Amino acid sequence: MKRRILLLLSLVLTFSVFGFVGCGKDKEEETPQNEITVNEEDADKILEESINSEVYSYTLKDENFEDGKYYLYEIKENDTPVYPSIAVSKETGELVSVFSDNTVESYDNRYEEVENTIQKDWSGTYTKGNITLTLSKSDDTSFEFTISDTKNEFFGVAHGDSKEASYKDNEYNLKFELTEEGVKLTDDGKGGFSDLSGDYTRVE
Repeated sequence: MKRRILLLLSLVLTFSVFGFVGCGKDKEEETPQNEITVNEEDADKILEESINSEVYSYTLKDENFEDGKYYLYEIKENDTPVYPSIAVSKETGELVSVFSDNTVESYDNRYEEVENTIQKDWSGTYTKGNITLTLSKSDDTSFEFTISDTKNEFFGVAHGDSKEASYKDNEYNLKFELTEEGVKLTDDGKGGFSDLSGDYTRVE
């Protein structure tokens, strides 16, 4: 009888110890879900460093996208919304692309600054005195230009990138530089225009 009682006590103690250890292990393995380590200010900075701010702007659209996992931002080009939008993970700061149907994919850096391409900021009409300079984007590496005054008109296609472009033929050697106020034009040739070089101000 005593031996049976001792055996039962031993079994009870054994299960109690293992049960306690098991509960403790479960508590140690519990980790918080969707832990927020990136706040809204951090997300703004991450996004600002990841897009070309000269071309694109952003606005926080949803601070709890995907059940609170992301900050969702609307991207605009010249005040017009473009897709995909960008979401920033609250846990890791990782960027993802969000399309119009809310499909989420890896971010492909499409809004970062692209070197060696003609941005449409070149397009427009510029003036200096009685000389008018008109620019129109042709493709990612060139734009068409027309230079005219009261007596002459000249047309050509300049090639370059987002900041500088050039044109050269037998008479003209033109260099275009995009500035905050407009375009700076340098002429090293012997064309029919006088005083072609200088700063041209955007008028439209």
